[in-house]
Amino acid sequence: MPMANLYAKDCICPHTVNELVNAVNTAFDNLNMDTLDDTFLTLQKVLECIMDANGDNGYKLPHQQKQQKKRAHTLPENVACSESVYEKAMNASS
Repeated sequence: MPMANLYAKDCICPHTVNELVNAVNTAFDNLNMDTLDDTFLTLQKVLECIMDANGDNGYKLPHQQKQQKKRAHTLPENVACSESVYEKAMNASS
């Protein structure tokens, strides 16, 4: 099946700002909260990797075992940035 057909049912073409706002709200309401949790945890780790790479995007994102931690009920709400990465980023921005 062509990729275009896979997403055709999800395609919304708003014509007004109100239609756009409603479409975004509907999409958010239909979003699985586990997906959103995973996305924000990944974003936090990406930001830490960028700081560690001196703002470069040539980093390797470590696997966080989110699904495994979720099953064990040990998934954190946020990712702590290591002190060394924080110091490195603060020194680079000075």
